[in-house]
Amino acid sequence: MRSYVIPKMSNHGSSHPIVARLSIQTVDMRQWMDIPDQTKQDVISTIINELQPKLLQCSDIYVRLLSAKETTLADATEVLGPGGQTLPHLIGLREDSEAFLNVAKQYVRDLSMLFNHLFGTSLKREAKVFWEQRGSATGPAASVWAAGVVGEDFAQWLSDQRGWIGELCKKRNAVEHPEDKSGTLNINNFRRYQGNQFLPPSWQRVGKDVQCVETDLLGDLEVYLDSMLRFTEEIIASAVKLRPNFPPIEIFEIEEDARKPEAPVRLKASVDLAKFRPKSPPDN
Repeated sequence: MRSYVIPKMSNHGSSHPIVARLSIQTVDMRQWMDIPDQTKQDVISTIINELQPKLLQCSDIYVRLLSAKETTLADATEVLGPGGQTLPHLIGLREDSEAFLNVAKQYVRDLSMLFNHLFGTSLKREAKVFWEQRGSATGPAASVWAAGVVGEDFAQWLSDQRGWIGELCKKRNAVEHPEDKSGTLNINNFRRYQGNQFLPPSWQRVGKDVQCVETDLLGDLEVYLDSMLRFTEEIIASAVKLRPNFPPIEIFEIEEDARKPEAPVRLKASVDLAKFRPKSPPDN
């Protein structure tokens, strides 16, 4: 099998979970797929050149904001201790949050390219194929295709992702097109709650036909990061199950505390040799 060298595209090495679970894990998974060699290279190229840099950028934004939050709260505690007055404030919260949304939507958009490579589909290169229902269709384009080709289980799983994908994209659209159908995105920094207690940074889409609750901004960013990564992993794993080159192939999850620190991949594929063992002859 032809090898594939993963170039260093950022300051993050194989010990970073995103690098391990996108690049390294996908290189391992692709060997079990019954797809042309060129397609396998296209899959890795899309991961390395399109998806991984974007997800790492989102991760960097989240880590930066989380670190700033901890520092800001520590500074506030020091001031409040002797009886002083202060209000924590995250500098650059709006700019970083909007940048996260913009890159995250691009990431979901480019997942359509990966989907096309893996399943031989011709989805449009846009995030809508995973969350927006068109016309009389029973779901977004990816789910409709899956229902007719792969089966209802995969189609339903794809459809189940519409909630977080749709909200992420609508938040980004609310930034790009305020007061349009996705509403306007309000971003709140720290606010005083009671005495010296503070509400964490939050956000909320508001508008004439928009009914959204206010939620924890940094908590949502963490969920989006995990969801984007897992969504990609499961699409790849589903491609292995749909187009295996040597069945029966089993895919199992490595428990987090058992993952190798130098390359903490989550999923592994292997052949279930037990299913090929000859049965013992019956006792006479």
